[in-house]
Amino acid sequence: MKKKLITLSFKQIVMIVAPLVIIASYSCISFSNIINDIIKSNTMQLAGSMNEKVEYEVIRAFEPPIQALNTLAVHISSYSKHAEIESLVKATAAQYPQCSAFYFGTAEPSSDDGYLLMSDGWQAPASYEHTQRSWFTGAVAARGEMFAGEPYTNAENGKMCISFSRAVYDARGVLLGVVSCDLSLDKLSEIMSGINISPNTKVHIVDQKGTYLTHSDSSAILKKSYFDDSKLDARHKNAATYLNGTAQTFVHGGTFFAVRRLAAAPWYVVIEGPVSDFTGMFSFWFKIILLILAVIIFGNVIFNAAIMNKMRSKEHEVSGLLINEVQNLVVAAKENAATSQEQSAAVKEIVATMEDNNE
Repeated sequence: MKKKLITLSFKQIVMIVAPLVIIASYSCISFSNIINDIIKSNTMQLAGSMNEKVEYEVIRAFEPPIQALNTLAVHISSYSKHAEIESLVKATAAQYPQCSAFYFGTAEPSSDDGYLLMSDGWQAPASYEHTQRSWFTGAVAARGEMFAGEPYTNAENGKMCISFSRAVYDARGVLLGVVSCDLSLDKLSEIMSGINISPNTKVHIVDQKGTYLTHSDSSAILKKSYFDDSKLDARHKNAATYLNGTAQTFVHGGTFFAVRRLAAAPWYVVIEGPVSDFTGMFSFWFKIILLILAVIIFGNVIFNAAIMNKMRSKEHEVSGLLINEVQNLVVAAKENAATSQEQSAAVKEIVATMEDNNE
């Protein structure tokens, strides 16, 4: 007959395993909650820092042309001749190939001896009035501050561009005109493609309405809204509440979100991605820990079972010895009883003999 490896009852096994399982479960749950809080905090910090990185890269792309516009505005205020201003505009454009064009429009409209100078030599048609264009009126309203216009599609090259412009004043504060440049949005797309946070995290630049300025699908730029694709709660997050100029970073429903306004333009960097991208390594180690705990529990069961089996074998040996001793005592008692009976019979015979003798 084969000897069983474990001869414990179900109740005994439960008494051994239950405390270990309770301790292991409590440890795993506590460890999981702590790690999830750490991951959530680190994810929000990472999203916030990536927003700052995107802003820095955008500023790097836009700052040189903006500085060039400021310098150009200062120099134009010192010139009055058409040819001199045209040479200055073309010379500036040659130093900044990332801009599709630099141009200057006088404060006087074209219908009143005013003119528009383009670095690429483009001649405006008679119906084109530069003083009524948004890049011109926006710069005048900004009163010497840099103005960023709405993105548009360049009719010459078909590329989507953004115009930066600044009003030019003379020493007496009289408006001379507006200097401007067009920067292609392709540069923004290049910046976004170089930002890698996690495999499933998406980074976009949107305008104040949430319209895409950058997207992996070029057909979505200036046509689709970020809020149509986002996992944001539409009841609480929209262009008015989410793109309100306040930097925000939070986690909701297993997805982290971050938004930040760019200092160089009225645009926003929006970052969105699953938190699971950052919990993959945690899940791996969590499974390893569970496996280790399972091995420890199983090992404890085997170890305790072996000890109890050993204790039982010793108990059986002691029980056997006790039973043998008891049996010996029983035999001895029987022998004593038999001897007592014999002695009683002998006594009876003696008594009978004495009675006979008396008679």
